[in-house]
Amino acid sequence: MLDRGRQSDWLFLLGILAVASFFRLWQLRDIPPGFQFDEAYNAADALRVIAGERPLFFEANGGREAMYVYWIAPFVAALGTTAFALRLASAFLGIASVVLSYVLWRKVLNDRLSTALASLLMAISYWHIHFSRYGIRAILMPLMLMLTFYCLWRATMPDEKREWVIARAAKNWRATASPSLVYAVLCGALLGLSVYAHPAARFMPVIVVAWFAWLWWNERRATSPLRGFADVSGPARAVRLSAIAVVSFVIFVPLGLYFLNNPQSFFGHPTVVAITDQRVSEGSVLTAFAANALRVLGMFVVSGDAAWIHNLSGRPVFDLALAPFFVIGLVVWAQKIRARESAAIFILLWLPLMLLPTLLSDGAPNFSRAIGVMPALFVIPAWGVARARDFITHHVSRNTPHLRYALVAVPLLISALITCNDYFVQFPSRPETYIAYDVDKSDAARRLLRLTDRVYVPPLLAQHASFALLTRNAGFKSFDNGEVVVLPAHDDTRGMVYAFPADADPAYREWFEHTYGTLARKQIIGDAYGEPLLVEYAVAPTDIPFSAAQLPAALPIAPQKIVNANFANAIQLVGYRVAVPTASELPYQLTLVWQARSAIAQDYTLFIHLNDANGNRITQRDRRPGNGSYPTNVWSPGDSVIETYELSSQGASGALQFAVGWYQRADGARLPVLDASGNALSDQITFSAEGTN
Repeated sequence: MLDRGRQSDWLFLLGILAVASFFRLWQLRDIPPGFQFDEAYNAADALRVIAGERPLFFEANGGREAMYVYWIAPFVAALGTTAFALRLASAFLGIASVVLSYVLWRKVLNDRLSTALASLLMAISYWHIHFSRYGIRAILMPLMLMLTFYCLWRATMPDEKREWVIARAAKNWRATASPSLVYAVLCGALLGLSVYAHPAARFMPVIVVAWFAWLWWNERRATSPLRGFADVSGPARAVRLSAIAVVSFVIFVPLGLYFLNNPQSFFGHPTVVAITDQRVSEGSVLTAFAANALRVLGMFVVSGDAAWIHNLSGRPVFDLALAPFFVIGLVVWAQKIRARESAAIFILLWLPLMLLPTLLSDGAPNFSRAIGVMPALFVIPAWGVARARDFITHHVSRNTPHLRYALVAVPLLISALITCNDYFVQFPSRPETYIAYDVDKSDAARRLLRLTDRVYVPPLLAQHASFALLTRNAGFKSFDNGEVVVLPAHDDTRGMVYAFPADADPAYREWFEHTYGTLARKQIIGDAYGEPLLVEYAVAPTDIPFSAAQLPAALPIAPQKIVNANFANAIQLVGYRVAVPTASELPYQLTLVWQARSAIAQDYTLFIHLNDANGNRITQRDRRPGNGSYPTNVWSPGDSVIETYELSSQGASGALQFAVGWYQRADGARLPVLDASGNALSDQITFSAEGTN
């Protein structure tokens, strides 16, 4: 049978678990909407892990620590590459963090009411709920902090008497080692692992060292409650600190060696966003820090993170129902610090150091970078509620216990209802969320996946992590229409669609309309808010010729001279057109019309030489098709690829000639030009630079 105290702890835990689970699992498939690109990068890396790769650090998307990716990999394997798989993984971490909050503060505070309040406040916190339902690594940070600092507390603040330890030693060989030393080893292991979880974990060793320093200083005072505890003084404490340092260092070594060989992975993103960067500080680091400090101080009750991916933009950490108790809690905390209470000092070391990641970087307050303060932060309003309850009990309603219970319950209930409205009603319905969580990219992917035509998109859309992940098996292709024109092989049943995002540069759409002319039919696709989502240009199957030589002569991409030169049975030069410059300072404009004769395995580079009558080279251009946006190894058989090049002819006179051909960049080997029998004639094709128009 459990004693009454333990029964109360279990009841509190079960209740807090139920609340935390509700807020983190309800409507998880639908809220938040979309598949945000940071989540998509994590999902793509999870696929790498599932495929057998074991990186220590993931370089894409600015670089990310590996622990979260390894955590989500089984969820992705079981549930598919979906936002729900990642968010479920985060939700479990969030729920575990709330439960662990109760375990940690029950030990540190030794006050059941304050512990329960702190954990319940975390369970209903909009901030923690938001990141518990978001598939990024930030949600790992509170969990790793609490695990590490729980062991740190147990290693340095033993609550077992020496006689009890000795008695256990006779019964259990594991007890011959001090339990505090075991916790020190565990603390070191968790401290080392934390650096694999989140960049803010780099500040955690400072907290550990500062805690030991305070213990040493406090022990020297005659009134210290720690005097007389041999387990936590003198050499014993040095042994525990050494154990923490050695174990954490050993675990960090593999990642440390990686950072040593790849320093940009360690310094890259933090350096770019730091206030020491000229673009962030705008010349004055102190001014930038002061401005950040004001914004960070205001994030608790005035105005929070403005980024929609982190928050209901501008929402402070504590709503109107809890803000007064946070202020009261600050007063209580100050009193406890003055009295040198260990828990208050512990939180004093924790909070400021975990605020440094946002204080020292751009966009403050950034709730993702500041997430490490969260477990300790909720103790402060919990103290405020407890103090207000005590005041009511002793000065207002000594004989009406229901009033003091209401004082605790009503603010929390109001705060929970505010959180429900803010997260489940306001947040998902806002147009800003639609964009921030890349719902537009998901909607665009779903729209294009329904098409039976061959789909092409601009490189920026194709490379967007969310869009790329959702369409990875669809066979979509991409090319920069400002550099190259592509028409697929003729197919009686399938045409072609080129889809621009609605926010694409209008100049690119105008150029598409110019080059494709009457072949393309324009259609605007709307989003969920009635705004343009995509601008599609469709080319019907009947308008795609069997050969580029059959393109309508009026089109600016149609060849005016037919060549039909065969390069290695892989690429055919169908024809060309030449626009002669009207002034000496202007360049030639050469349009080459190519067609793929077969699948091409290599990524070839095109060379164009403009030569004089004696064969002397005047100008040379070497580049991959579409300036690299449509390389030969993605061409499909029958593809027509048309590109215009500019070549200067300044200083040249007489009859000029073009020479064109293909080569492999690695070794310079050129593709041969074949005759009708398949014999090699040359490694280039030459023709006059006279105008064809």
